[in-house]
Amino acid sequence: MATSWIEQKAEEYKRKEEILQFEAEARRHQFAVIQSRWQEVKRDLEKVVRDTVAEWNAALPQEENRIDVVESTPREFRIHKKHYPGGVIVVTFNPVAHCFQCELMKLRPGQVSASPNCKIFSLRMADDDSIYITDDGNAHVSAGQIAKLFIESLA
Repeated sequence: MATSWIEQKAEEYKRKEEILQFEAEARRHQFAVIQSRWQEVKRDLEKVVRDTVAEWNAALPQEENRIDVVESTPREFRIHKKHYPGGVIVVTFNPVAHCFQCELMKLRPGQVSASPNCKIFSLRMADDDSIYITDDGNAHVSAGQIAKLFIESLA
């Protein structure tokens, strides 16, 4: 009798170990996929932001509404509004956390203040290996929604 419960327990431990190994392999796969494709997601997001800025500037051509520049480096991009109230949004990819950290700095004459509302958008992998973006509440967000948030923050 003792053997049967011990064998059951051993089988239970073996199943748990297999599940843990499967989950670890899934996390390694997700890490590798996101690591290899985050630049594509950044490019797509940046393109939507640029297009939305162009649309904004065309619809609101007054100098005080104009968003002036979208600059890019390999790991980040910046959105500048030079006219009062000026500001800069810096969108940086964090390769360890697989997220975009977005910091708003309002520019006032003689001072620069970082906004306490820094936003983080995480990259996730779907079952089909596509990459999508989530907000801090883990809800799926589109590049268009993020672009709208950025522009409204600077307006």
